[in-house]
Amino acid sequence: MKLHLKIDGKLYDTKNALSKPKLNDLLELKQQTGLGMKTLLSEIIRMASLPEQDSILDDVEALTALKALVWLVRRAEGELTPFIDAGEIELSKLQVVMDFEEDVDGDTPRPTVAPDVNLRPSRGKKVSSKSKTLSGTSSNTLR
Repeated sequence: MKLHLKIDGKLYDTKNALSKPKLNDLLELKQQTGLGMKTLLSEIIRMASLPEQDSILDDVEALTALKALVWLVRRAEGELTPFIDAGEIELSKLQVVMDFEEDVDGDTPRPTVAPDVNLRPSRGKKVSSKSKTLSGTSSNTLR
C-alpha cells in the first residue's frame, strides 16, 4: 500500500518524504513542531487509529502531524514551502489517497481514496473509490 496526499488537486507521494528526508528538513521539523521523524511516524499511525474520524479536528498532535506531513511531501517534491505556509491549506482541498497493490485474485481496487482521514486500509473489504475530503457536506465527511 502506498500513501499519498492530494493537495489542491496535486498528488504527492509520502514515501520519499518519510523515508528519505533531508537533514535540514529534519532539523526544521524538530524546531517547528518538537517532533522527530520517529515521533512523527508514530503520530501518523496514532492518528489513523483515532476512534472517530473527525477526532483529528480536536487533536493538536494529530493536526501538527498532518501539517508536518503536508510540509514534508511538498519539500520532497522540491517546493520550498516555509513550514508556516503548510497549514494554509483548506481542509476541503486535502485528501488522503491510498494506492493498494493488486491482490493475486485481483480483488483489491487501485487506486482508491481513503474515506475522510482514516489512514488505515480496511481489512478484508474494499475501500470505496469515491473521493472524500477532510471536510465537506457529505454525511461521511468531517464537519
